[in-house]
Amino acid sequence: MLAIGLSYKTAPLAIREKLAFQGEHLDAALKDFKQRLCVKEAAIISTCNRTELYCKGPEMAGVARWWQDYLGLTHENIHPYLYSFKDQAAVQHMMRVASGLDSMVLGETQILGQLKRAYHLAEKLDMLGKSLSRLFQDAFQIAKKVRTYTDISKHTYSVSYLALKLAKQIYADISKTTILFIGAGENIELALKQFTRQPMQKIYIANRSLSRAKLLAEAFNAEAILLSDMDACLEKVDMIIASTNSSGYILTQERLAPYWKKRKGKRLLMIDLAVPRDIDPSFSKHEEVFLYNLDDLQNMIQENQGLRQDAVVVAEAMVQVKSHEYMNWFYHQSEINNVNEYLTKVDEYKNHSLVLAHNRLRSGISPESVIERLANDLANKLTHIPILSIKESKLIKEVLEEI
Repeated sequence: MLAIGLSYKTAPLAIREKLAFQGEHLDAALKDFKQRLCVKEAAIISTCNRTELYCKGPEMAGVARWWQDYLGLTHENIHPYLYSFKDQAAVQHMMRVASGLDSMVLGETQILGQLKRAYHLAEKLDMLGKSLSRLFQDAFQIAKKVRTYTDISKHTYSVSYLALKLAKQIYADISKTTILFIGAGENIELALKQFTRQPMQKIYIANRSLSRAKLLAEAFNAEAILLSDMDACLEKVDMIIASTNSSGYILTQERLAPYWKKRKGKRLLMIDLAVPRDIDPSFSKHEEVFLYNLDDLQNMIQENQGLRQDAVVVAEAMVQVKSHEYMNWFYHQSEINNVNEYLTKVDEYKNHSLVLAHNRLRSGISPESVIERLANDLANKLTHIPILSIKESKLIKEVLEEI
């Protein structure tokens, strides 16, 4: 089992957005991965903070090379930022991710839903074999157990909470502000839940699909508009929170330029929750603009992590136990597969030897000679594989002793 990827821990936002697989292209990427590497079991999780591939079979170098080639990148673009885990370390890593132990926001639950989506996509594409399917199920189980029996999710400062905290620091009375949400996905819905806990002057939700925007607008007393019509809001909004699957900037200097004079120096808080980014980072050069992206929010989140260290210790121990259980099952499955393969070979040897024996009898060779030859042939063939295994085990033992 192999896990390979990069996250907010190993790569800055500018790199993460280059190596991410966008939602609408994830199917194609997984199909290409399966075809090119002849992989039967694989899944990809791609979020704003991490992109990871889980698979059974290929080596790290082959997966990294495919990733590099598929996205049209160079060795220098990708390799310095990658990490990889094999077998139990890979199993433990997925369980830590599912439990929120590897998240930017320690103990957050959003990652579990993202892992479940990766699971369902792999299932839809027939890329969940027995091993990977069991790993996902065990990861979901331990994640639930960790959150049930520890305080890992207690005192959690979500990204949406921090966005609201920033807004309150910049605006004396947030109830008098107007906010534009760009996108209608999970990040925007979570942010809406935070910001609508208190009254606001006006809320706009701009999205490519008006029907999805209307669903959120009805739930949060907002106005839904098409993404192409949001320019009318740019003159009057105080805050913009963006999170879409766009491959390029939604908000550019050129798009906002006609409204700068009309805004008359009015402060603008911009929070970009997307990977790749939705908002041109050059906006930070404007004195009246306060622009924050996910890496900026990560630094703020670190302040709160120490409150749950006791829960982390317990959660890590639970993950370790569960990963051992999985590996015991995994190795047992390998043993069963080896036995089944051997029995298949035995059946092939038997049938082949019987055909030869019948041919010899028909050619006039005495039954005693045919039986003796049959017994010798079967003995040699049936002992060949076990003897090879014993020799290999002995060789491995000698090499390990030498080391």
